[in-house]
Amino acid sequence: MIRYGKTFIMNEELAYDRPLKESDRRGRVRFPDGKLRAVLLGVADTWFTIPARAKVCGRTRHGFVYRDSDSEEFRFCDMTAKREQNK
Repeated sequence: MIRYGKTFIMNEELAYDRPLKESDRRGRVRFPDGKLRAVLLGVADTWFTIPARAKVCGRTRHGFVYRDSDSEEFRFCDMTAKREQNK
């Protein structure tokens, strides 16, 4: 488990135990509204970000998780609105 402040993500090795489509791991990250929420993380697609999704008010939010160097926490960047525009 990797911890920064009150946030954490599970090790990436846990994602490789299952087929790629089911390769999820868990974490708790800070959202743009300032709340800590549980997320499901995939396999990192770049050096800096990890694709993620979370349920917020009954709706699934898609985006990515990154480590904020100012607050020393993992943060969620919500890309759901941009994703819906591209449909």
